[in-house]
Amino acid sequence: MPASACLASAWPDWAGKGNATRRPIPVIVGMWPRHGRACVETMYLERFGLTEKPFEQTPDSRFLYLSEQHAYALASVKFAVSSRDPFVVITGEVGSGKTTLLNRALSEFDDGVVAVTLSHTRLSDIELLQLLLVELGVESFRMGKAELVTTLRRVVEEHASQGRHVVVAIDEAQNLSA
Repeated sequence: MPASACLASAWPDWAGKGNATRRPIPVIVGMWPRHGRACVETMYLERFGLTEKPFEQTPDSRFLYLSEQHAYALASVKFAVSSRDPFVVITGEVGSGKTTLLNRALSEFDDGVVAVTLSHTRLSDIELLQLLLVELGVESFRMGKAELVTTLRRVVEEHASQGRHVVVAIDEAQNLSA
């Protein structure tokens, strides 16, 4: 449905019918039961000349705006991974683009980097190890802590023997327990 049809059908039934006492007011289309979210999205995309929705529930690194600080952070992450630094921290205010920047950095590495992103961090130490191994392709839910650690070391060593570097990115790391 074109945006013009969405907008025209979004006006109350009495709008533009010679009712001089009331002025038609635009309404939020998504609130009208006969019009769905697609109508609002069509209007949004057409109004701003976009070909796809720029704001979704999960950050899309293609839409990252590289301010000077973002460009520096991105370069720092890339340098740290390429030089095999063991630890890198990115900090910033809520909504400043840390997750999007991390996704961009990880998407730009070649096949020599095996990137694992953990974003659910309110986990116990055992659950964190299990999740990490699952992300690396290992069924780990019946293992104890010692076996989890041993298996993780074995998996990382296997990747290293094949010329791949395992990178673990922990988003929302402040939620990890001590």
